[in-house]
Parts: sequence; structure tokens; C-alpha cells
Amino acid sequence: MVTLQALNDRQRSESHSEGERLQSGCVGETPGASQNHCVALGAQRGADSPLDRDCSHRTVRVQDKVAASKLHNATSMKRTSLARRAQLAADAVATSKACSKCGAEKPLTDFHLFKKGKLGRKPQCKSCVAQYHSTRSTERRSYYRAYHYGISAAQFEALWQQQGGACAICGETFLDDGRGCHIDHCHVQNVVRGLLCNRCNPGIGYFQNDPEKLKKAIHYLSQGV
Repeated sequence: MVTLQALNDRQRSESHSEGERLQSGCVGETPGASQNHCVALGAQRGADSPLDRDCSHRTVRVQDKVAASKLHNATSMKRTSLARRAQLAADAVATSKACSKCGAEKPLTDFHLFKKGKLGRKPQCKSCVAQYHSTRSTERRSYYRAYHYGISAAQFEALWQQQGGACAICGETFLDDGRGCHIDHCHVQNVVRGLLCNRCNPGIGYFQNDPEKLKKAIHYLSQGV
């Protein structure tokens, strides 16, 4: 005969094994997979099983959290949309803005178009942008001269003043920003000789920097037609 103690031991063993199956099947899965697993266990144990009721409560809590998260996201998007509409309405009637560089309040026409910028314009005004590019170009040219010819900005300025801002051969005046000015140097001794225009500098190069060939060219031109 089966004793009462044996029946109690069997029930405790079955409850322990069912609890392990529930933990391995429900924890760490997605809400849908956990719910399906619990429904299958409930069909095997019966609707009144305590483990089935615990799994159902857990599924309901997960669904409530998902619903609350969706509601929070929808509310945040609506709040952002309203703020964006208010900003667009204010931008539509705006006729000026402050420059992020100089801080001056200027009309929108003084700013370059920029689709992603505030009011569809660049943050810096046209004057500040032009000044930045001018300074940047001067710095690049100074670096180029120092790197290729070993001449500093002060030495270039002194040579410029010595020649009066003009070509050392033909006397053509250079632009104030230095465009059209070429640094002529000896390729053998790597020494700077002077500043030439964009015609005289390659011209002596075509004669291979040879004075004798230049003299023959002068004599040839002096003969006339």
C-alpha cells in the first residue's frame, strides 16, 4: 500500500520539477514565446494550477509595460511635433537673425541659404564667411611658400615691398591678395630670386633659365621682320 508520506513526497517532487520547467521556459524569452509556453503548460496541468496563474500574471505585466511605453513615445512625439510647428510658425514671420560669429542682428538676405540651418540660412553672415575664407587662403599660401621655398611670411612681404608689388621683369602689378604672383627660384641652388607674374615665370622656364638662350632670343627679336 502507498502511504501518506509517499504521496506527499511525490507531490513535492512534481511541484519542484514543474517549477524548473517554468523557469527554463518562460524566463529570458520574448513576451509572445513566454505566453505560448505558459498556455501549453496550463493545458497539461489544468486551468487551476498555481504555476499557470503565476505565468499569466507575468504575461499581463509585460503587456502593460509595452502599452505604457508606446503611450509615452506617442506623447513625446506629439509634444515635439507641437514645438516644431510653433518654431516653424515663428520662423515664417522672421526677417532677421543674429550672426553666430559677430553677434550682429542682420537681415536674412545677409546670410547664405542653408536648408538645414535655422530659418534656412547659414549661422554666420556673408561678411564673416568671406573674412574667414580670406584669412584661411592667406594662411594656406603662407604655408605653401614656407614648405616649398623656405620663405616666411615676413620675408615674402619684404620682397613684395622691395619690388613695389610688381613683376621683376615686365613690371605688371600683382593683385592685393597675391594672386598672379609666382616665386621664382633657382632649381640648382634652391634660392629665391624674386617675384614674377604668371607669364614671365614660365617664360624663363621655357628657356631653361639659360641667359645665353635669352640673349639669342633678344638678338633675334631685335633684327625685326
